[in-house]
Order: sequence, then structure tokens, then C-alpha cells
Amino acid sequence: MTESFPRGGGGAYGNSKAAKELLLEACQQAYGFELIMLRPANVYGLGHFWSGSGGGEKMQALLVSGLKGETAKIPQEQTMDNEYIYAKDLGRAVDLAATAPLPAKTVFNAGSGKVTEFQEIVDLVKRLLPGLRVEIVPGKAPVSRAQHLDISQARQFLGWQPQFTMEAAFEDYIRDLKATL
Repeated sequence: MTESFPRGGGGAYGNSKAAKELLLEACQQAYGFELIMLRPANVYGLGHFWSGSGGGEKMQALLVSGLKGETAKIPQEQTMDNEYIYAKDLGRAVDLAATAPLPAKTVFNAGSGKVTEFQEIVDLVKRLLPGLRVEIVPGKAPVSRAQHLDISQARQFLGWQPQFTMEAAFEDYIRDLKATL
């Protein structure tokens, strides 16, 4: 999915993000400030979910439960296939967007460039933390993402691409969690 893919999507969440972009663009045109926008995939990393990310909360629940040898209780809605980005990779994208000379293109996707199945995530965490058990809490059916974000524009104009594979990100994240638990 490229940056030119239609904004919104019909739901409140996607439409609110589109409205924010339109508002920023209108203000940029009216006041002449530089503007670069990043469209991140589902972000995960230490404490990221505190701002409301269900995907980030899911990742942290899996890792913390695995570290403690407990059962992670994951809402069924969060068992979807999705694209993810580690917070430290997104941080680098933000830094590059803020410090690079202003490119002609000003909207960039930031993700892994791949959709990951929930079971792949569970299998990876179990490989790293064999004590993990997972219980799916019945509820709303998951809505899986079929398309990954095209990150080629961020690579070309910002010199950015993710540095962490999901496995390397989880290893790093586990070190961060161990330091805080």
C-alpha cells in the first residue's frame, strides 16, 4: 500500500487520522511551515500501548507473560494478521524525518514491509521465551490486514528502513523489559 492509497477507510479511527492529516496540510499551506508526515504500521515497544495501542499492548502482554512463565490473555480481536514496526525503528524514522533536508515528497509509510500472522508472533515469542502460554479471550472477530505498507519512499527520500527484524526487536524489547520488571 503506497502513500497515495486513499486516506481514511470508513471507520472512525482511520477517518480521524485522515482528518488530522488534512488539518495539518491546511495549516501548513496557511502558515508556510515545513511538514513531513509518517504513517506508521502498528507500533510495539516498551510501554507503547499506554497511549491506546491494542497491538502494542498485545506484544507486551506476550513478552511479559513469557518472562514470568504466565499465561498471556489476548483478546480475540487482537489475533489478526497485521503489519508491525518496533518503536525504536519508528524513532529513527521520526529523527530522519525531522532532520533530513525537506524532500519534495512529504508523506511516508513506516513499517516492516510485511504482514505478520498472529501465530507467527506467538511461535517467535515461544522460541525466545519457552514458558509462554497463550489464552485467547473470546470476543469480537479479528480484522486482518491483507496489504503491507510500501516503505520504498521512506528508503529513497529519508534513507530509512527498519533495522530490527521482529526477532531482533523482541530480543531487544525483552532486555528493556528485564530492566524494568
